[in-house]
Amino acid sequence: MSRVWRRVAALAIAGALLGITSAAVADERFDPEYKGGKGPGGILPVKNEEYRNICGACHFTYSPGLLPARSWEAIMAGTDKHFGKKLKIAPEAAARIKTYLTENAADRSNYEGSKVLMQRLSDSQTPMRVTSMPIMASRHAGVRNMRTSVKTLTNCDACHLHPEEGMFATDDYIIPGNNPGMGPDLHNSEHMPTG
Repeated sequence: MSRVWRRVAALAIAGALLGITSAAVADERFDPEYKGGKGPGGILPVKNEEYRNICGACHFTYSPGLLPARSWEAIMAGTDKHFGKKLKIAPEAAARIKTYLTENAADRSNYEGSKVLMQRLSDSQTPMRVTSMPIMASRHAGVRNMRTSVKTLTNCDACHLHPEEGMFATDDYIIPGNNPGMGPDLHNSEHMPTG
């Protein structure tokens, strides 16, 4: 089946499963292969090894392009109370990571997926979680009501097949236990998330 027809089928199934319209789902700008905008498609993949090693030791390493700079500044200002935990990170490393995150944040990114994320975020909003971004909350609303092994929306790689590549397209995910057959080559077990 061609990529175009897989995408059409995935959009139809996703809309039915999540109860959202095809217009809300059919946004190709989250695909790195998208060429219809002024910037590259998708979201900037994480390119900073220090950030990946320090922050990725505890959780999924979120692309800086998933939140605006003001959110990253607030998150990095609260390393003594980082979502209920005190981080043990050297001040110099924290400063370098903050610089990386803010310089590559969604509101400063030329990536088309980041531009989409910023469209529904007002200047007065400073989301402290990626899942609090308005478009993320609306696109994932149906997932909260599904029976799935995914316990939280914070582990992007549980459903998205290639988030580390900045790929959050509508035909590149599965929801474990709910939609076998969606996305490319999902009969191939290497694409199935574990855990």
